[in-house]
Amino acid sequence: MTAVALGPAGERRRLIVVRHAQSGQAVGSDDHARTLTPGGTADAIAVGRAIAALGWWPELVVSSDSARTRLTWEGLQGALGAVPVRWEPSLYESHLGAAQAALEGVPCAVSTVLVLGHNPTWERLVAWLSGVPVGMRPATAALLETRSGRWDELVGAPERWSLVQVISPR
Repeated sequence: MTAVALGPAGERRRLIVVRHAQSGQAVGSDDHARTLTPGGTADAIAVGRAIAALGWWPELVVSSDSARTRLTWEGLQGALGAVPVRWEPSLYESHLGAAQAALEGVPCAVSTVLVLGHNPTWERLVAWLSGVPVGMRPATAALLETRSGRWDELVGAPERWSLVQVISPR
């Protein structure tokens, strides 16, 4: 498990961006139904434990509804416990606007959100929000923080967040 500290902690809004763990080959043409490899399952469990050990406790999960993201959440959930999940079919699409739109609907009372989805969107999202390019290999998690504000304002403008830390299973 590698962890790289990249900035200060303690801000009021936190966004945990997690790419799904390693998936297997699609059966036929149904990419949406791809499941995790045994190594991907192990990586999801390891990253969940690391997130918990670092104290990144999400109050809400907003996730793509693909099989591989659902299975990644199952691995993470073992360490993070019961967290409400909002399955967003739009996050399966590969564009930044879908990710921003899904986050705009987060209630103001929620201070920490874990978003779970796919590349290249997740790399674009982290770079858009923080101004820092990060390689989001399978099962990578990036913690972003910013000052308090409404979610729709915070995800609608570039470079409003600080990249605090990135963890990956390798």
